[in-house]
Amino acid sequence: MKDMKFLNRRRFLQGAAGVAVGLPFLESVRPRSLQAQEGQPTTRFLSFHCSSGVETERFWPSFGRLTPESFAGRGSEPLAPYADRILIPRGVHGYPVGTWTGHLEGTQQALTAAAVGNSGPAAASIDQLIAKALNPPGREALVLRPGGRDLGVTTFNSISYRGPGDMVDAESNPWLAYRAIMGSAAPGTGDDDPMVDAVLRKRQSVIDLVRTEFSSLQAMDLSGADREKLEAHFQLIRDVEGTITDPTGPVMCALDEASAAALQGIESSSVEANENFPAMARLHARVAVLSLACGYTRSAVLQWGAAVAGSPMYQWDGIQHNYRHHPLSHGTTDDFNETAVNGYKNMLFEIDRWNMSEFKKMLDLLDGYVEAEGRTLLDNSVVFWSNEFSHGQGHTTGDLPLVIVGGAGYFKLGESLVIQGSQADIGGVSGRGGSSNKLLATILNAVGAPMDGFSDGPTDELGELKA
Repeated sequence: MKDMKFLNRRRFLQGAAGVAVGLPFLESVRPRSLQAQEGQPTTRFLSFHCSSGVETERFWPSFGRLTPESFAGRGSEPLAPYADRILIPRGVHGYPVGTWTGHLEGTQQALTAAAVGNSGPAAASIDQLIAKALNPPGREALVLRPGGRDLGVTTFNSISYRGPGDMVDAESNPWLAYRAIMGSAAPGTGDDDPMVDAVLRKRQSVIDLVRTEFSSLQAMDLSGADREKLEAHFQLIRDVEGTITDPTGPVMCALDEASAAALQGIESSSVEANENFPAMARLHARVAVLSLACGYTRSAVLQWGAAVAGSPMYQWDGIQHNYRHHPLSHGTTDDFNETAVNGYKNMLFEIDRWNMSEFKKMLDLLDGYVEAEGRTLLDNSVVFWSNEFSHGQGHTTGDLPLVIVGGAGYFKLGESLVIQGSQADIGGVSGRGGSSNKLLATILNAVGAPMDGFSDGPTDELGELKA
């Protein structure tokens, strides 16, 4: 491998049109100085957050050592194949919330673990703290949110905060997020590179724009493992491109000038439509994984639908509900009434199973990237599943449904355990102990972004969760 050129993964391969194509970690093209070191793996953080509550009686697996059988018949059963790579901390409690302000407080404390005042949470969220510590200067965490917005309460639409009360708008259009990763514009800025954008809209692969560089890379003396990683990476890019730009797909746009212009207005008319939620959510998951694998960001958030009026109505994949997730979590037909829904717990169970099956698909994508020393992108990441509440009916922030996967070598895996000094109460707890603040502080340490004085509570770790 004499005279081998070092490829800067953080900067990406650059083509003549200025389009960026991220690279997975390739052992064969590390600089010699790095090859001689025993460097730590590059760690990432990925938040997968669901609104409302779960069907608590059937959500969690059994306590103790986790095996595939531990998940049988549970809402979390789709995670069974990852049993030995999962940690489920029980008895982690957030701040108790009010009846009418519950979803507002639940959303805002999800990644801040902070009390919520009139101006919002009193802290930055961990996704943005990680991005500030580990990303290139000025690059925020990637924050994605498939599904409809809550047009009445804007703060239901994002769980990400730069600082106290400073909410980050979540991107609901996977095309715009993908375009940003490919170097055309930052999400939500509307700042386009006309050449790059035109090329992407015409469905010319960004790989075609860097064909010379890609061919040079293929000609290098790469190991067999590196060649497999490279091919898998570029196939994922092609998969994402093909689905996003397919005129018969969920974006529903042709490729002439009129349709290209119409892309600018699809957020409310197509991208956020309820019937498009599964397709858009899956694209967001692919884009989130791609952003981490490419090195575009070390921190990403996938908020699985907004709370309350922005929550999805599940009418796909064999599920045919007549009410949205939010009222069902309260056992009612609509957001603000008392009409009970017979069998609502079974409906919540269906929602839990579907959400978990999509989460599992995202884990599969992460696990498909093999990095240094045989570890996968999943191994090197802290993937954090969270919910606003446990019991939706009571807006209960006690015993929150939380799952950690991968762990970045920092967490104890293959167990379901109760936090010391706390309790896991199926009846619903809003009590003390098991601080969510301590859990988020542990995640910050795990990914290499420790913070002094994080949030507004104790910042020591939950030591019993560490490997």
